[in-house]
Amino acid sequence: MKVFSAIVVTLAALFVPPLAIADHVWINEFHYDNAGADANEFVEIAFRSGTTTAIGDYSLNLYNGAGGATYAVIDLATATVGATLPIVGDPMGRTVTFYSVAFAGIQNGAPDGLVLSLDSDNSQVGTFLSYEGTFTGTAGPANGVLSTDIGVSENGSGTTAGSLSLVGSGFAAADFTWAVTDPTATSGSVNTGQLLFNAIPEPATLGFAGIGLLALVMRRRREV
Repeated sequence: MKVFSAIVVTLAALFVPPLAIADHVWINEFHYDNAGADANEFVEIAFRSGTTTAIGDYSLNLYNGAGGATYAVIDLATATVGATLPIVGDPMGRTVTFYSVAFAGIQNGAPDGLVLSLDSDNSQVGTFLSYEGTFTGTAGPANGVLSTDIGVSENGSGTTAGSLSLVGSGFAAADFTWAVTDPTATSGSVNTGQLLFNAIPEPATLGFAGIGLLALVMRRRREV
């Protein structure tokens, strides 16, 4: 009986729902502060295939940490399309497309933030990111939400070719960590030190296999 219970628990863990929309689109890189007059300021959005939404369904919201309100909302339908790259080892053959938004005047922090939202209902998508500290949003999709500090920043002494970017290996924002990439900004393409990789079968695939295994276990219990 204990063995059977353990199998059921294990199989239940496999029946997880598909990844949320927030896992399909995320802020991947941005540049806001360099030595001298700020230049080449941008935000890069990564958009993974396999969702019913399109990049034009989202907006980028820039937040002022002094007061917690938005100071700019950018329709991502106007974003510049960059590279589309395959996710290595992905059984579903998905890709990630990188979009770049140039914006002169991204605030220099202490703190400030940014978040993505769906145009249809202005709901929060993904994580409310901030740099140089945390604060609570007072308007827009992050209203009442405490920001998550990415843990790295540009202090105004770097180059105009620098950025803050996600690095590591994976295929969703949570797989990566933020790092300073200067002078190797890659607006519109995969980041320096970032590998699009999926070494784990999709939960849905595991679920179908689990259903078969569970049916076999139940049949054998009836035969005993």
